[in-house]
Formats: sequence, C-alpha cells, structure tokens
Amino acid sequence: MLLELLEPDAPVALLQGGRGGRGNTLQRADAAERRATRAGRPGVERPREARAQILADVGLVGLPNAGKSTLLAKISARVRRSPRIRSRRSSRASAWVERRWRQITVADLPGLIEGASEGRGLGHQFLKHVERTRVLVHLVDASTGDAESMAAAWRSVRDELAAYGERVCAKPEVLVLSKIDARDGAVPAAEFARLTGQEPVLLSSLEGAGVDELMRRVFEVAGIDVATG
Repeated sequence: MLLELLEPDAPVALLQGGRGGRGNTLQRADAAERRATRAGRPGVERPREARAQILADVGLVGLPNAGKSTLLAKISARVRRSPRIRSRRSSRASAWVERRWRQITVADLPGLIEGASEGRGLGHQFLKHVERTRVLVHLVDASTGDAESMAAAWRSVRDELAAYGERVCAKPEVLVLSKIDARDGAVPAAEFARLTGQEPVLLSSLEGAGVDELMRRVFEVAGIDVATG
C-alpha cells in the first residue's frame, strides 16, 4: 500500500511529473541562439490501483437474506419515534445513528457466500469494506429454529473473515439472531450460545424487538460511553 486518502481535498503526490523544454516560440524570439537546448523530460508512468472503501463505525455482516437491510431500514426509521436514537440515511447502504449525542455510522455490507475470501461472488468487494469498520454486527437467520444450522451459518461467515486476514477476523463482534418473529416456537438461543461461545442478541427488525438492546451493545463494544451527557 502506498497511501490512504482519508481527508477530503487533501493533495497527494502519486507520481513525479515531467519537465518542459524550450518551445518553438522561445527559439524564434532568440535569433542568436544557435546551440541545441536541453529538451523536456516525460513524467513517470506506473500502474496504480485505487480501492474505495466504506468508512463506517459498524458493519452489518451475514449470509444473504440474514436481515441486514431490514435492520438498517429499521434503525433509520427510528428518528420519527425515539428521542434517544436518531438516524438518517446517508446512502442506500448506510445510516447515521445518534444515541444521547454520541454518533456512529452503520453500513449494510453485501451478504457473504462460501469462497468470498477467494473472490467468489462479491468476494473482495465485500471484505475490503469490513477492514474499515470498528465493530461487526453479525446477523444469523433464526427463522429455521435449528441451532446446528444457525451455528453453521455463523461459522461459514467467520471462516471467510479469517481466510481474508487477521485484521478483519479480530474485530469485535456483536452476534445477533434475527427474524425471531418468523418463529412459532421458541428460538434456541441457549443452544446456539453453547455452540458459538457467544451470547446473541435476539432481534426482530420487523417488529422492533431487540433493536434498543442491540444498539446499546454496539455502542458498548465500540467503546462509546452513552451513560451520561
């Protein structure tokens, strides 16, 4: 990596420019000039790759249809109903969230598939955005009600993060069981926690259940104190 562009309108030098020579106009103005003059010099040419990354505090990750977009829409809509959590959509894929005057940006990142770390599907287009986040909110679809399959879905995403690199895999994670409203029976949260070693947040973005608890956990894991102020 050569450099990172983190500030708007900040000038950087990527390549050395060329040098101009003495043009024909100058030569005609100096009729007494009979010596050859030093010519100009071309600039440096090198291939360079520029990669755009979403700058967000929180990244929503999970398999396709895990409920990430629904959660983001729910967070964005809460500005009309709660004085404690306010948000606005800054793009189709992100929301700005405020809790007691402390702000974070949440980004909906594309769903992972197996082999994403090798470039399959959206592959690196997804994983490169994860590098910039401070906290990962990992959504797992709980509508199946099967703890084993839910844990397998969680592991498949974790495996792709680990394959991409330690910088991504080591990020703090808040684990969420989403779509609990789709279950007629109880969600096997205790069994899921035993299989994954993490205590999940139970969430229904459709009904709003668990959203406050999730945001409280996210601010806590991100190290943002909202207890006072």
